[in-house]
Amino acid sequence: MALRLLAPQFLALYGFVAAGLFVHYRGKVRHKFFRQLTDHSTLLAPYNALMYLFSAVPNRPVLPTSDFPELAKLRDNLDKQTKERYEMLLEKVKKRKK
Repeated sequence: MALRLLAPQFLALYGFVAAGLFVHYRGKVRHKFFRQLTDHSTLLAPYNALMYLFSAVPNRPVLPTSDFPELAKLRDNLDKQTKERYEMLLEKVKKRKK
């Protein structure tokens, strides 16, 4: 009987439950029990647990921009991009008025 509890289907179930508990207790805000059972985070818990465990990005809500040097080009050209978007929006509005 005890060996039956170590069958592959039960091991998969144990892994799913463990991943769900890991995701549930990872943050500060928690759902109530029945809400957590039907929430998408529980259904995707095995995938999320793997992503959390093997992610190279630190577990912080706000990351410093120095960690992402490729964003410097976007930040440097922000005014130019905003102006271009504004001009495109004006063109679109003018076309609608005609």
